[in-house]
Amino acid sequence: MTLSNGPTSRQCWGEYDINTNYYDTVFYTNRTVEYWLTLEEIDCAPDGYQRKCLTANGTMPGPAITADWGDDVVVVHVTNNIATNGSAIYWHGVRQLNNNANDGTPGVTQCPIAPGASMTYNFHADQYGTTWYYSHFSFQYSNGLYGPLIINGPATADYDEDLEAVFITDWDHVTADDHWATIANFNVTFNDSDTGLINGMNTGNCTAGNATKPDPNCVGEGEKFQLVFEAGKKYRLRVLNVAEEDWVQFSIDNHTLTVIATDFVPIVPYQTDSVLIDMGQRYDVIVEANAPPGDYWLRSGFEQYCIPNGAGPNNVTAIVRYNSDSTAMPTSSSVNAAVLGLEFCIDEQPSNLEPWVPIDLDMSNVKAGIQTEQVSQEWVGCT
Repeated sequence: MTLSNGPTSRQCWGEYDINTNYYDTVFYTNRTVEYWLTLEEIDCAPDGYQRKCLTANGTMPGPAITADWGDDVVVVHVTNNIATNGSAIYWHGVRQLNNNANDGTPGVTQCPIAPGASMTYNFHADQYGTTWYYSHFSFQYSNGLYGPLIINGPATADYDEDLEAVFITDWDHVTADDHWATIANFNVTFNDSDTGLINGMNTGNCTAGNATKPDPNCVGEGEKFQLVFEAGKKYRLRVLNVAEEDWVQFSIDNHTLTVIATDFVPIVPYQTDSVLIDMGQRYDVIVEANAPPGDYWLRSGFEQYCIPNGAGPNNVTAIVRYNSDSTAMPTSSSVNAAVLGLEFCIDEQPSNLEPWVPIDLDMSNVKAGIQTEQVSQEWVGCT
């Protein structure tokens, strides 16, 4: 298929476009994409404190699995080299119609992949958008076993460049298994995270509490994840909250976000200073690089009224630079305080989340007198 999809025609996708309902229209590109994942336990120190992590191909997040809308088969070969546990890989939100055996939920659709064994997953890319793959076994994803799954397709607004996944997660200096064992054994409530990560990176204060007996796990101070913008360009970011216990407020100081999709649903674009993201949710946003050139904080503010989490995660930040050679720390101010000051847990307003392609409900069994109104959107110019 020849794709007419570029910076000024993101609504187009060959003979299809953003108005196509992918539940009704299923097509095949005669193209197969293939990936290999090796699951293993390693030592890592994403914020300067060393602990055990579970990874795909030795990295956290794992490598991106990318396909195009309509690709016939996405093939992923998974080998479990975790010595002490089974595992499985789940494809979050992927519609496995007539394909349950490839869903990746151990104990439901498959047995765990035993240590040293392998399994091959296959599915058709009949949706498009942003999601993630992760281990659905025990606490493995909270220990680092996750990565991006991106299915390219049309979009409801134009942009110049896709910067792909931005993962946000909470993080502890003990494993998730140890953390939750403490909660279960001592009948305590969630007792906050040590820190948080953006795309597997952050800085932390790893100074030993007792100078005469340094903590051997303090191996550095970590690094901030960085993005580089070119003035005047529009960038697509695919923001995913993959936390264990963490509602977040995503923002970039001095920049407006244009939200174009949530989960696998293209929506009518709306603009905002920040986006509230619950665990497992994904929001695709476009950011225009129209601020004065400089260095700016990209923030993952913690929503305190969803889960009390202490002060540790509030410094979960990354850096947006307009000059790749800059090493300066940003001095920009946050827009998040107004929302974080509310005394209740909130999500994005449903009135903002209007699907681009309206899907009529079967109202035959609904009480008489209830009416619905669908407002359809249309793009023109795809040829």
